Amino acid sequence: MEKGGDPFSYRGVALLNAGGASNVKGLAKAFKTLCYDVAVLADADAPKLFSPADEEELRELKINVYAWSDMLSLEQRAFQDLPWPSVKASLKLAQNDLHFPVYDNVRSKLQKELSQDINDWQDSPEIRTAIGSAAKDCSWFKDITRGDKWFSTIRPAFADPIFSKKDTALKLALLWTWASNV
Repeated sequence: MEKGGDPFSYRGVALLNAGGASNVKGLAKAFKTLCYDVAVLADADAPKLFSPADEEELRELKINVYAWSDMLSLEQRAFQDLPWPSVKASLKLAQNDLHFPVYDNVRSKLQKELSQDINDWQDSPEIRTAIGSAAKDCSWFKDITRGDKWFSTIRPAFADPIFSKKDTALKLALLWTWASNV
């Protein structure tokens, strides 16, 4: 909207939280049966609950499915893709504004020493994986209010040309394209 676009609601699009991976396929099929245009944006970290076969079944019903690559959740995928300054801003949001014990949460996922000062943390694949797992498992951004705050915090990343080629940005762009054309 800040770039002059309309919100989803202006396009007749509503977002629905399925309340867990096990509900995604059933809800998508039910809305499609009611003649709604349906798209699914889903985590890919629980294939026993929402599998690649489920994705294919929905696609055969003409339901667009956007699932994060590498069998990751939103948090795990985002922390792999975001520019490091956005990762650090997310950590500060979780710790300072949302009052999560970020050091303890991340340290429990990381198998090496870690400074207690998040400002000292250095970018690496291991720390990104630990941060993504901590954010997911500890629900740092799992409700609408915290999720909105997180998105506001990371919004500058969407202007980054490198980030725009990452899975997080690509899947969200595909969802926006779908919503713009229903």
